[in-house]
Amino acid sequence: MMAFAQLSPLRTRGPQIINATGAVVQLRGVNLGSWLLNELWMTEMQPQGEQMSCEMHVRQVLTRRFGARRAEQLLRIYRQHYVMPADFDLIARLGMNCIRLPIYYELLERDARPGVYRADGWRVLDEAVSNCAARELYCILDLHGAPGGQSGDHTTGQTGRNRLFFDKRFQDRTVALWKAIATRYAGNPTVAGYDLLNEPWGAPKPEALLDLYDRIYRAIRAVDQQHIIFLEDRGPGTSMEELPRPRRQGWRFIVYQFHPYLFDKSDVAAHRAFVDERVRTYEAFATARDAPVLVGEFHPQGGNESWQYYLTTFNTRGMSWTVWTYKCSSRSGDWGIVRTRVAPNVQTSSYDQLCVDFARYASAHGQIDAAHTNVITRCNLAPAGATTNDIKRRVTIDPQ
Repeated sequence: MMAFAQLSPLRTRGPQIINATGAVVQLRGVNLGSWLLNELWMTEMQPQGEQMSCEMHVRQVLTRRFGARRAEQLLRIYRQHYVMPADFDLIARLGMNCIRLPIYYELLERDARPGVYRADGWRVLDEAVSNCAARELYCILDLHGAPGGQSGDHTTGQTGRNRLFFDKRFQDRTVALWKAIATRYAGNPTVAGYDLLNEPWGAPKPEALLDLYDRIYRAIRAVDQQHIIFLEDRGPGTSMEELPRPRRQGWRFIVYQFHPYLFDKSDVAAHRAFVDERVRTYEAFATARDAPVLVGEFHPQGGNESWQYYLTTFNTRGMSWTVWTYKCSSRSGDWGIVRTRVAPNVQTSSYDQLCVDFARYASAHGQIDAAHTNVITRCNLAPAGATTNDIKRRVTIDPQ
């Protein structure tokens, strides 16, 4: 049995997230992207000129070169160093009260043994939740890559797969996996809730997504009646109006989640206008659906002024958010709070060299973006469980 910190469990009331006392809680946090599902553009594992785009490709290359056991050892070294206890310390010192934890299903279940869940995978998740609990950080468990793949994008862990909505076997496995996760974390107040499918953009029509959501919802509620369930839309080119009013579906404690990215403009004025429009839209949606909204991913372009405007706007309006992302390669622009300086070549480097390189993903070998951390702390973040009226002490972060 894990020891739980005394975080107040979260629920919803109308368009607000609340704690057990009924106080309104605004989640302010960060995604731990590429830790438990490797997105290669963030980790620079993609050698120049090689066609390798996703975590599954990395796993296949390592297994072909070194065998299954040593490949798994390398992946374990990567996981042990990419996010460490000191990283949770930094997140807490920045005044954030939440992390969103993207997970690849292969951490818990392999295609070769469907329905058999891995003890080492559970240990990784348990340790992540315990690290959050020790620092009074809520944790959103995000199925970033589902069995079969919920789209063809590399963010699912396997580029081009997109079989989830077209093969009942993968749907059954996804439902069963969520039931197993909910069984394990039911009653754990550190877990803010369950993000059922990250960016389910491969759903061919609204009914395909909503039917699967309903199956997963009912499987979870059979073992966990209390945790929040986060639901996302079908992405670009679709309408958020496809998402129903939870009460009409017989759903409780639902938070809708959106990922507003503006990639084609980097000027501050464009991003300010974009954020203003998105917030107005989300507020109207939350009122119409009588359900809260989480801005689950976003990236302010245009430098610190954009960062300041995004966070200040969300905080002023009491809108929950988790920025993408905590850590990223120094070659990937201004993404990330921590920048790594390593680019392993999994195609050609020796096993021993990869052991060294993977360990160098530790934040101690990278660099903290002092400008980003100062903007975040200037936005006066509140501790976990605080209401939107609480004031957080300012924190100074040493960039070294």
